[in-house]
Amino acid sequence: KPDPVLGVHKWSTFLGKELPPVIDATYNTSGKNAVGGISSSGTSVLNLAIEHPGLYKAVGAYSGCPTTADPFGQNNIRLVVEVRGKGDARNMWGPFNGPGWRKHDPVINAHKLRGTKLYISNA
Repeated sequence: KPDPVLGVHKWSTFLGKELPPVIDATYNTSGKNAVGGISSSGTSVLNLAIEHPGLYKAVGAYSGCPTTADPFGQNNIRLVVEVRGKGDARNMWGPFNGPGWRKHDPVINAHKLRGTKLYISNA
């Protein structure tokens, strides 16, 4: 839902539905997509592949936190959204420990990445 500080962000819709056709129409693409992300976007790229099955043939996640449903993952996300961004992380996926957090947990939903080439790196 809208955040009074951060507004409304629909990155999954933009990156998974709106941007790919624009890139394909503008550039001589092969239709084979890959996506990569570092830090907090290392989690997001895994979710993009889950939310848009078949769009990305490969995903690279560097230093992300692929668990979002447990207290450790939720605290990491809260650090970014609430401490750094001054927003409310509940506006992103609903109440903590709720179904929205499990729906966006790449560890819980790892089976949905079957067939996607993955490179996951964490220290």
